Amino acid sequence: FTTEHYIFVSTDSVYWTQKLPSAEARLSEDDGREFSPAELTKHLEYCHLTSLGDYQFRYGGNKRGCECVLETAWKESGFPYTILRLPDVYGPYDNLGGFWELVQAVEMRRPIATNLQTGRTRLREGTGSKDLRSRRFCWAFAEDVRDAIMACLAKGAVVHG
Repeated sequence: FTTEHYIFVSTDSVYWTQKLPSAEARLSEDDGREFSPAELTKHLEYCHLTSLGDYQFRYGGNKRGCECVLETAWKESGFPYTILRLPDVYGPYDNLGGFWELVQAVEMRRPIATNLQTGRTRLREGTGSKDLRSRRFCWAFAEDVRDAIMACLAKGAVVHG
C-alpha cells in the first residue's frame, strides 16, 4: 500500500446503531451488538421520536459502515488503519458554534444542554435516571484530538486494525 497508516475519525454516534448493555454500565468499544430485527424496529421508532435521534442513527450508521469497510480491508489485505471514535469535539476553530455556546453557558453559569434522549445517556454508577447530576457527557478538545492523531501516527503498526 502507498498508505502507511490511515486514521479514520469516527464518532461515538456509532453506538446509536447498536444494541448497548444497560445504561448504568461503562462502555467499551466492543460493547455494541447488532439488534435483532424486532429490536431494530423498536429502536428505529425510538430514534424517530426526535430529529436528533434520527440524525444520530443515520450519522452513526454511515460512520459504522465506513468502519466495517476498513475492518474488512484489514482482514483481507492488511490495509493499515486506526479508528478513533470521538465524542463531540470543541475548540476555538469550531465552525458550528458549539464551542462558543459552551463557553457562554459556563460563563453565565447555565446548565449545558445535551439534547440527548433518555436511554441513550450513560449514568454514573449508583445513581438513577432522574438524578440529572448523574448524566455523563463527553467532549474532546480539538487540540487534544490532533495530539491523539499524531500519537497514532507515531505508534505505527502497533495500533493498526
